[in-house]
Amino acid sequence: MLKPSFVKKIICSSAVLLSLFIHHTLNAQQDYMLYNMQAVPQRMYANPSFRPTDTTIFIGLPVLSSEYFSFGNSGFKYSDLIRPDGDSLKADVANMISKLAKENYLSLSYHMDLLSFGFGLKNNYFSFNATERVDIRFGYSKDFFNFLWLGNGDPSTIGQPVNLAPSLNIIHYREYGFGWSRHINDKLTVGAKLKYLYGEENVSTENTSASLTTDPNDFALTGQANIDVNTSGVTNNAFNNFNVMNYLFKKKNGGAAIDLGATYKYTDNITFSGSLTDLGFITWNTDVTNYESHNANASFTYNGIDLDQFINNKSLNFGTVMTNTLDSAKKIFKIDTLHHSYTTMLTAQMYLGANYMFPWKGNAGILLHGEIYDQALHPSVTLSYNQTVGRWLTASLGYSIYNRSYNNIGFGMAHNLGPVQLYFISDNVLGFFMPQNAQNIMFHFGLNISFVHKRPAQKKAQL
Repeated sequence: MLKPSFVKKIICSSAVLLSLFIHHTLNAQQDYMLYNMQAVPQRMYANPSFRPTDTTIFIGLPVLSSEYFSFGNSGFKYSDLIRPDGDSLKADVANMISKLAKENYLSLSYHMDLLSFGFGLKNNYFSFNATERVDIRFGYSKDFFNFLWLGNGDPSTIGQPVNLAPSLNIIHYREYGFGWSRHINDKLTVGAKLKYLYGEENVSTENTSASLTTDPNDFALTGQANIDVNTSGVTNNAFNNFNVMNYLFKKKNGGAAIDLGATYKYTDNITFSGSLTDLGFITWNTDVTNYESHNANASFTYNGIDLDQFINNKSLNFGTVMTNTLDSAKKIFKIDTLHHSYTTMLTAQMYLGANYMFPWKGNAGILLHGEIYDQALHPSVTLSYNQTVGRWLTASLGYSIYNRSYNNIGFGMAHNLGPVQLYFISDNVLGFFMPQNAQNIMFHFGLNISFVHKRPAQKKAQL
């Protein structure tokens, strides 16, 4: 029996955490409904201490076992930009800009399992997966769109540095994961996954900045920039000398990562869980090109065109003046092209979950999730109800707040037909029916072969 004081502390602490997450929600990798779908083996990707219920062996069919796609934009949705105007449509740029935060993020991900399997052995569960992962994250500022739309003469921009530089991280790699989970006792289960990473392509900005300031007195423009862009596998040389075997297995872009997780059964009805995943890196050595500022944080001031120089020199034309101006800027903002290896970190993920179990094989859960990207924590929160019907059906319904979006209704279902398991999950099913009003679109589906453990029948006592 829980003491009222303890329950009160849990409720107060949860309320504080929830308010913090809601207030700061910006952007996060999706797949929240999967976390509480106990029958689906792929939920081990979110917490390595998890294992599929009643399953001793599962085999993920190559390519078909896990297909994951997500798109998210924390800045605006389609209907913010394209709005009805009578019988036609119009682009309302001002309305779209008004929806932006100071910093905004667009993300696109595609993950595909090439091979996966798992099996139980006494108190242990072992698993393996080989997964192709493509993750794209693009950051853009409200200042940038304001400058394009209003120009440099708007009062809101005069005298203030306008941030123009986007952030970009495109990464394609293959993950080989070796997972292990163990029941320590009736209450505690721990898990870990070691991962070898094989990098294929990457484009990433690091310490890149660009700003433009308009002088309030003479409207002179002062630009300041620092460029640091690293690429691997995207040069003409990489495409011209393409070889399938070299591409798939012989690139020298190696890395490693680890997932850690734990589940604690506080009472028969209350369970807590938590994990840290994708704690790792990749070092890029193959087909590397780096673009770096020759003069870090250099600045250039453009005072406009002096008409007197045209009057005093009739041979001078506008094209020549602009060419000379651009040449001066190029000398100051010189970009060096280099070829040295570099290291990128994965986007680390954090999960904290709590579930209340009902006697009818249902449970209610809360999940707090955060990812660390662009030197900031981007959180989300999910509430869900999950129901198991025998051994043939698991269904989940949920609600999530993420990407500064509050209309995300999640749904998940796993259906077992004998040893064949088919599952489909979405963190925002409304995105399929009303994509113009959605900032997030996500789905995850797959096909597994699952062998259910059957306990031997107890022998009747002889009279």
